[in-house]
Amino acid sequence: MDEDYVRELVGYCAEASMKMVDFYTDAGMDIIAVVELLDKLPDKRNVIISPGCDMPYDVALENTIACSQAVKNTEQIREMIRDYAGPDLSGIEVALPDYENPPRPLIEVLTLDSE
Repeated sequence: MDEDYVRELVGYCAEASMKMVDFYTDAGMDIIAVVELLDKLPDKRNVIISPGCDMPYDVALENTIACSQAVKNTEQIREMIRDYAGPDLSGIEVALPDYENPPRPLIEVLTLDSE
């Protein structure tokens, strides 16, 4: 096994993962995020674009198809979204738990069918 190759591959995977985290945090899994992510990656060989376990419940199938098309037809999608202006979300307030200093152990549970 070539240790230098493995180090280079792991480094590349870590770099790509961190860029994906940034984009998923900022934009979520959508075609704009996919196009911007592809633009940021210097080497797109062996890259897999996938929502993984971060895909929110009840995402429209069309969104998943659109992300697939953004990978396959990046230039066409880039032109399609060029003048897109998203909704103003500045008035939305979200209260997040204080993950750094929880008053007691915090257990979050996600179930697919909680009825």
